[in-house]
Amino acid sequence: MQPRQISPRKALAYRVSPSAAAVHASLVSRRRLEGVQPLQQIFLPAADANAEVERPQHDLDLVVLAAWVRGDVVELDLPMQARCVEGHPWIESTRGCVAIERGPLVYCLEQADHPGLQIADLEIDATAPLESTWAPDTLDGVAVIHARGWEVDTSAWRHRLYRPLGSAPRAPRRPLALNAIPYFAWANREPGAMRVWIPSAGE
Repeated sequence: MQPRQISPRKALAYRVSPSAAAVHASLVSRRRLEGVQPLQQIFLPAADANAEVERPQHDLDLVVLAAWVRGDVVELDLPMQARCVEGHPWIESTRGCVAIERGPLVYCLEQADHPGLQIADLEIDATAPLESTWAPDTLDGVAVIHARGWEVDTSAWRHRLYRPLGSAPRAPRRPLALNAIPYFAWANREPGAMRVWIPSAGE
């Protein structure tokens, strides 16, 4: 099953596409629901009156048992809030950074949404509230998350990779708005950089 966003509220749809040999088999679909508010409603294929749903336990998994037919769509009604998450401090590659999530979806910053900027120069204000808006004309319809952050002026580092600590003043920062899209949708517009783990301002 491949997920896609379908609206601000029915947040995810899964289209069944098993191999030809397994079209009429009984399949089990497990999808991670960590961080999602309680499931409101699930819409199953109308043709399968015997479909069974195991409700999530501890907000972790949802199991759907059905005799799937190619092209069936399962829609989940999941009211979701955007949030910042951090990694364990032992993970060096994410230290001092946060990622944006909305329910089970991971988000990213993409160059196409920040023209004229270097994605590597952007920082996020992880203490500021995140706002979600439905953008029907963006990437066939996605929820875009808006955050506050800064562009860091790295011009003093031109042609340098290292320098003595304290040999230069703190880099100037310019406040700006950041726009994040679902990670699954990136690389569908124009060539450019992308980032999931975003430096948190002040780190």
